[in-house]
Amino acid sequence: MPQLLAWCINSYGPLMLAFGFIAILKSYACQAWGWFLAYFTTTVHVEDKDEMHDMLMAWVSSHGLNEAARSRIARVGVKWANQENDRGPVKKPISLSPWKVVSGLSRKEIVSISCVGRSGRVLDKLMEQCRREYLKKNQGNITIFENRGDFWKKRATKAIRPLSTVIIPEYQKQVLVSDVQEFINSDTREWYRQKGLPYRRGYLFYGPPGTGKSSLSSAIAGEFGMDIYIVNVPGVDDQTLAQLFNELPDKCVVLLEDIDAVGTDRSASEEQKKERKQPVSLSGLLNTLDGVASQEGRLLIMTTNYKDLLDDALTREGRIDLKIEVNLADFTTTAKLFKLMYEPVAGDKPLASGQAHALAQCATDFAALVPEFQFSSAQITSYLLQYRTSPAAALENARGWVTRILRERADKYSEMVSKSIKYAASSPHSDASLNATPFDTGSTSSHSAAGGMSDFSECLATIHPRIRVAKYEDDSSTDISEGSSDGLFMIPLKTKAQPMGSQPLLLPDPTSNNSCPKPNGLLQT
Repeated sequence: MPQLLAWCINSYGPLMLAFGFIAILKSYACQAWGWFLAYFTTTVHVEDKDEMHDMLMAWVSSHGLNEAARSRIARVGVKWANQENDRGPVKKPISLSPWKVVSGLSRKEIVSISCVGRSGRVLDKLMEQCRREYLKKNQGNITIFENRGDFWKKRATKAIRPLSTVIIPEYQKQVLVSDVQEFINSDTREWYRQKGLPYRRGYLFYGPPGTGKSSLSSAIAGEFGMDIYIVNVPGVDDQTLAQLFNELPDKCVVLLEDIDAVGTDRSASEEQKKERKQPVSLSGLLNTLDGVASQEGRLLIMTTNYKDLLDDALTREGRIDLKIEVNLADFTTTAKLFKLMYEPVAGDKPLASGQAHALAQCATDFAALVPEFQFSSAQITSYLLQYRTSPAAALENARGWVTRILRERADKYSEMVSKSIKYAASSPHSDASLNATPFDTGSTSSHSAAGGMSDFSECLATIHPRIRVAKYEDDSSTDISEGSSDGLFMIPLKTKAQPMGSQPLLLPDPTSNNSCPKPNGLLQT
């Protein structure tokens, strides 16, 4: 046994000493490396939630560094800077980015770059180069950010939409553009500072759905080279909203869509806030917009389909500086939408004078077939897209399309009327006449005189803020009309003598022979 032990020591002793020496040397080497990194290198860390992360990764890919990495992350649908023209349209393309295995648990993705030296000027120059290349590559685009909880995350980069493609009255465009131009002027900021005024501007775009409120917001941001920050108002609380606004850049557009969804509770108790996460309150929104600690230098755009539902405190002067109503399409808007759809695009052969005149005539004829203030720009554009290569077909089928949409709308509203009548009849506030007889055009006057009409209108308002009831002026009138002063939908009621849709709607006859030009360079008079 002693001989075996001596043999093991003689045989493995040097090896054990070598491993021990290596272990000790490794600990000292790691410590020395840590000291070197701490005192002789400079490091910059970039979190994934910051836009600088996108700039840095775009720079890495544009210089081919992602191809040199031995470990990479594979993603579907992500396109880096150097992959712009490598492939044509490919379904679900695969993109690779550098990857390094990191032990531990973290909710953040952080890119760290180090260089030898105690000065950070090299890394500063690198970050500046990343920024310049990123901005150059995205010139002509706007970046759209959306909140992900309590931080901003880039959602998309889109080409700037020309303001000319947003069809609203020209005087509204001119007022809006002039106001924004005046606000972002550098002299204006200094003037605000000297006067001790908060440097911010607020706009309210209101009108029916599909009229172009969001498109107008995007076009204004692109017109002045500003990115858009969209807040999902129903998904945040007061504290989160304040934090998001504090992290806004100096020059940007903040978009609060459907602002009427904000809670009207001005003072939720502390116990309620602790029990569950409360949506943003009106008082929290007001404090964020123009409180003592509110952010300056941004353009705030709020949109709503129902302006009357907004609290007066939210829309008062000082918070909202300019209100623009984006209404349903009138004759001029409809004609412009038609021309916009079929005018040649960049690269197409320009229209000859005769072709341009024919297109203008087709636009006029089409607008004559579409009742004013009955269709949104989105509805008209959607219809025209069905015939985007044939303006003549769009004009030819316009009458049937308008008739079908109005009849569907009338049937829908008529069903809502019937339901609300039943609700009103069962209400303890309903009058005897409403309970006793069907609510038709023959008894409209008696119900109005008895007070039942007011109750009925209130019931309709709970279904849709813009719905009211009107009787037929004559047996042939089945149009849903727009109130002349208050912008309400006037719904014709069904009668036994004249059911809805039993006769065609009265529409103007087209004034041309449908000799519309063909788009995309194939025009003919």
